[in-house]
Amino acid sequence: MSGHRDFEAALSTASAAVGAAECHGFLCGQLCSLQIPAEELWQEFLDLRTADEARIEGCHEHVRHLLRETRRQLASEEFDFQLLLPDDDVDIPERVQALAGWCRGFLSGLGLVEDLPARVLGDELQEWLRDVEMIGRAGAGEPDADDEVALMQVTEHVRAGVMLIREELRAYGIDEEQENWQ
Repeated sequence: MSGHRDFEAALSTASAAVGAAECHGFLCGQLCSLQIPAEELWQEFLDLRTADEARIEGCHEHVRHLLRETRRQLASEEFDFQLLLPDDDVDIPERVQALAGWCRGFLSGLGLVEDLPARVLGDELQEWLRDVEMIGRAGAGEPDADDEVALMQVTEHVRAGVMLIREELRAYGIDEEQENWQ
Protein backbone atom coordinates (compact mmCIF):
# COMPACT_ATOMS: atom_id res chain seq x y z
CA MET A 1 0.00 0.00 0.00
CA SER A 2 1.11 3.51 -0.65
CA GLY A 3 2.86 4.88 2.44
CA HIS A 4 1.35 7.48 4.69
CA ARG A 5 4.16 9.99 4.07
CA ASP A 6 3.91 9.63 0.29
CA PHE A 7 0.15 10.00 0.30
CA GLU A 8 0.33 12.93 2.69
CA ALA A 9 2.79 14.61 0.30
CA ALA A 10 0.49 14.02 -2.69
CA LEU A 11 -2.44 15.56 -0.82
CA SER A 12 -0.36 18.48 0.37
CA THR A 13 0.95 19.17 -3.15
CA ALA A 14 -2.64 19.47 -4.36
CA SER A 15 -3.64 21.56 -1.31
CA ALA A 16 -6.18 19.03 -0.05
CA ALA A 17 -8.34 20.01 2.88
CA VAL A 18 -7.86 16.57 4.47
CA GLY A 19 -4.86 14.49 5.42
CA ALA A 20 -3.86 11.00 4.38
CA ALA A 21 -5.36 9.19 7.36
CA GLU A 22 -8.71 10.97 7.12
CA CYS A 23 -8.91 10.33 3.38
CA HIS A 24 -8.11 6.64 3.85
CA GLY A 25 -10.77 6.43 6.56
CA PHE A 26 -13.31 7.99 4.19
CA LEU A 27 -12.43 5.50 1.43
CA CYS A 28 -12.72 2.60 3.88
CA GLY A 29 -16.13 3.83 5.03
CA GLN A 30 -17.23 3.93 1.41
CA LEU A 31 -15.73 0.48 0.74
CA CYS A 32 -17.77 -0.98 3.59
CA SER A 33 -20.73 -0.65 1.26
CA LEU A 34 -18.87 -3.24 -0.84
CA GLN A 35 -19.37 -1.05 -3.88
CA ILE A 36 -16.99 1.11 -5.82
CA PRO A 37 -16.86 4.56 -4.21
CA ALA A 38 -17.94 7.19 -6.69
CA GLU A 39 -15.03 9.39 -7.71
CA GLU A 40 -17.19 12.46 -7.32
CA LEU A 41 -17.67 11.68 -3.63
CA TRP A 42 -14.03 11.25 -2.73
CA GLN A 43 -12.99 14.13 -4.97
CA GLU A 44 -15.42 16.39 -3.15
CA PHE A 45 -14.15 15.05 0.19
CA LEU A 46 -10.55 15.91 -0.76
CA ASP A 47 -11.56 19.53 -1.43
CA LEU A 48 -8.43 20.24 -3.47
CA ARG A 49 -7.54 23.92 -3.45
CA THR A 50 -5.24 24.13 -6.43
CA ALA A 51 -5.98 24.97 -10.04
CA ASP A 52 -2.91 23.06 -11.27
CA GLU A 53 -4.39 20.21 -13.33
CA ALA A 54 -1.18 18.14 -13.14
CA ARG A 55 -1.19 18.29 -9.33
CA ILE A 56 -4.89 17.47 -9.22
CA GLU A 57 -4.51 14.48 -11.54
CA GLY A 58 -1.44 13.27 -9.64
CA CYS A 59 -3.36 13.39 -6.38
CA HIS A 60 -6.38 11.67 -7.91
CA GLU A 61 -4.17 8.91 -9.31
CA HIS A 62 -2.68 8.40 -5.86
CA VAL A 63 -6.20 8.05 -4.42
CA ARG A 64 -7.20 5.58 -7.15
CA HIS A 65 -4.16 3.44 -6.37
CA LEU A 66 -4.88 3.60 -2.64
CA LEU A 67 -8.51 2.67 -3.30
CA ARG A 68 -7.54 -0.40 -5.36
CA GLU A 69 -5.00 -1.53 -2.78
CA THR A 70 -7.36 -0.99 0.14
CA ARG A 71 -10.12 -2.90 -1.60
CA ARG A 72 -7.68 -5.74 -2.25
CA GLN A 73 -6.66 -5.77 1.39
CA LEU A 74 -10.26 -5.76 2.61
CA ALA A 75 -11.16 -8.64 0.29
CA SER A 76 -8.12 -10.69 1.25
CA GLU A 77 -8.64 -13.77 3.34
CA GLU A 78 -5.23 -13.11 4.90
CA PHE A 79 -6.66 -10.25 7.05
CA ASP A 80 -3.85 -7.96 5.88
CA PHE A 81 -5.97 -4.80 5.92
CA GLN A 82 -4.14 -1.94 7.63
CA LEU A 83 -5.17 1.59 8.46
CA LEU A 84 -3.07 4.19 6.64
CA LEU A 85 -1.45 5.91 9.59
CA PRO A 86 1.94 7.46 10.31
CA ASP A 87 4.81 5.09 11.04
CA ASP A 88 5.78 4.18 14.59
CA ASP A 89 8.75 6.57 14.49
CA VAL A 90 6.34 9.53 14.46
CA ASP A 91 5.51 11.11 17.82
CA ILE A 92 2.52 9.61 19.63
CA PRO A 93 0.42 12.82 19.70
CA GLU A 94 0.66 13.05 15.89
CA ARG A 95 -0.31 9.38 15.54
CA VAL A 96 -3.26 9.85 17.90
CA GLN A 97 -4.44 12.81 15.82
CA ALA A 98 -4.06 10.77 12.63
CA LEU A 99 -6.11 7.91 14.11
CA ALA A 100 -8.77 10.40 15.21
CA GLY A 101 -8.82 11.83 11.68
CA TRP A 102 -9.03 8.32 10.21
CA CYS A 103 -12.08 7.62 12.39
CA ARG A 104 -13.78 10.88 11.42
CA GLY A 105 -13.15 10.12 7.76
CA PHE A 106 -14.46 6.59 8.16
CA LEU A 107 -17.68 7.76 9.76
CA SER A 108 -18.11 10.38 7.02
CA GLY A 109 -17.62 7.77 4.30
CA LEU A 110 -19.85 5.22 5.99
CA GLY A 111 -22.52 7.86 6.54
CA LEU A 112 -22.81 8.33 2.78
CA VAL A 113 -23.46 4.65 2.15
CA GLU A 114 -27.06 4.61 0.98
CA ASP A 115 -27.50 0.84 0.96
CA LEU A 116 -26.15 0.21 4.47
CA PRO A 117 -28.86 -1.89 6.08
CA ALA A 118 -29.01 -0.84 9.72
CA ARG A 119 -30.43 -4.20 10.72
CA VAL A 120 -27.21 -5.88 9.58
CA LEU A 121 -25.21 -3.93 12.12
CA GLY A 122 -26.07 -5.64 15.36
CA ASP A 123 -25.43 -4.39 18.88
CA GLU A 124 -21.72 -5.22 18.77
CA LEU A 125 -21.14 -3.18 15.61
CA GLN A 126 -23.33 -0.34 16.85
CA GLU A 127 -21.16 -0.20 19.97
CA TRP A 128 -18.04 -0.30 17.81
CA LEU A 129 -19.36 2.66 15.77
CA ARG A 130 -19.87 4.60 19.01
CA ASP A 131 -16.25 3.76 19.95
CA VAL A 132 -15.05 5.04 16.57
CA GLU A 133 -16.98 8.25 17.10
CA MET A 134 -15.30 8.74 20.49
CA ILE A 135 -11.86 7.97 19.03
CA GLY A 136 -12.56 10.56 16.33
CA ARG A 137 -12.75 13.19 19.07
CA ALA A 138 -9.55 12.04 20.78
CA GLY A 139 -6.71 14.32 21.54
CA ALA A 140 -3.29 13.58 22.95
CA GLY A 141 -1.62 15.11 25.94
CA GLU A 142 1.89 14.43 27.09
CA PRO A 143 2.69 10.82 26.18
CA ASP A 144 3.74 8.34 28.81
CA ALA A 145 5.13 4.80 28.68
CA ASP A 146 1.70 3.13 28.38
CA ASP A 147 0.52 5.25 25.45
CA GLU A 148 2.32 3.22 22.79
CA VAL A 149 0.55 0.00 23.84
CA ALA A 150 -2.79 1.77 24.25
CA LEU A 151 -2.53 3.32 20.77
CA MET A 152 -1.68 -0.05 19.27
CA GLN A 153 -4.70 -1.65 20.99
CA VAL A 154 -7.10 1.08 19.90
CA THR A 155 -5.79 0.92 16.33
CA GLU A 156 -6.31 -2.84 16.28
CA HIS A 157 -9.83 -2.40 17.67
CA VAL A 158 -10.65 -0.02 14.80
CA ARG A 159 -9.04 -2.28 12.19
CA ALA A 160 -10.89 -5.36 13.40
CA GLY A 161 -14.22 -3.52 13.40
CA VAL A 162 -13.79 -2.42 9.79
CA MET A 163 -13.18 -6.01 8.74
CA LEU A 164 -16.18 -7.16 10.79
CA ILE A 165 -18.51 -4.64 9.15
CA ARG A 166 -17.19 -5.67 5.76
CA GLU A 167 -17.82 -9.35 6.49
CA GLU A 168 -21.29 -8.69 7.89
CA LEU A 169 -22.26 -6.84 4.73
CA ARG A 170 -20.68 -9.49 2.52
CA ALA A 171 -22.78 -12.12 4.30
CA TYR A 172 -25.78 -9.92 3.62
CA GLY A 173 -24.97 -10.25 -0.11
CA ILE A 174 -24.55 -6.63 -1.11
CA ASP A 175 -21.38 -7.14 -3.16
CA GLU A 176 -22.33 -9.74 -5.75
CA GLU A 177 -21.77 -7.67 -8.91
CA GLN A 178 -18.78 -5.69 -7.64
CA GLU A 179 -16.27 -8.46 -6.77
CA ASN A 180 -14.21 -8.21 -9.93
CA TRP A 181 -13.63 -4.44 -9.82
CA GLN A 182 -9.96 -3.53 -10.05
